[in-house]
Amino acid sequence: MFYIKKNKIHLIEKNKQIIIKKEQTIKDYKQKIIELNEVITSLKYSTKNNIDYSIKSLNEDNSNTWKNKYEELNKKYIQTHDEVIYLRRTYDKEHAKLILLENELEIAHKKIIELQKNNLQKYRKEDIENINDWRKFEQFIAKQFNVKNFKVILTPRTNDGGKDIIIEKNSIKTYIECKYWNSNKTIGREEIQKLAGAAMMDGVKNAIFITTSTYNENALETARALNKNGFNINLWTTKDLLAFINK
Repeated sequence: MFYIKKNKIHLIEKNKQIIIKKEQTIKDYKQKIIELNEVITSLKYSTKNNIDYSIKSLNEDNSNTWKNKYEELNKKYIQTHDEVIYLRRTYDKEHAKLILLENELEIAHKKIIELQKNNLQKYRKEDIENINDWRKFEQFIAKQFNVKNFKVILTPRTNDGGKDIIIEKNSIKTYIECKYWNSNKTIGREEIQKLAGAAMMDGVKNAIFITTSTYNENALETARALNKNGFNINLWTTKDLLAFINK
């Protein structure tokens, strides 16, 4: 959406500049018409006087010269006036387009504000505890990564291949395992190895384990050993999850 907004703003600014130029052109042409009109008016008077004078002096050459000059300027006046009308119609069309673009931008901006309000929602530990369902917990986490502009795949309930969620951003793929456990049941070595094994078998070098419980020392040692050997695994608790969501 932000990208759309930027494009709309750029397009509107571009159209505004076009309209400003057209308005200035119209203004210049109108001034030109005023000046031409003054010259024509002056010539009309001069022509009349010269015609009278020419008749009296029986010399029509001067009178014809003034007439021709008047007619030439009058044609130029009409042509310029027609050009102003054409420019005005073009301007009106461009202005109508601008109004339409501004309306579209306003709608897009409202949508962005609405999305930002949703994204600014602060979650608490109690909110996570109230999910109270392991599948909904996985869906909740998948949604949060999606909000953060990750490509997200939520794996099936069964036969998930050792991972619950697959995320990708900047061409970096990460496997996620979620365990919605109570605090008296800790994550051990076996769970960490299972996730890491599933990732490495698929050529994935990044993983995140997320639990509402805690990790025992064996799990922490396993994660440290994996990270020392070129695999990247992060162990998140509810606290880490909330920090990510509310960032």
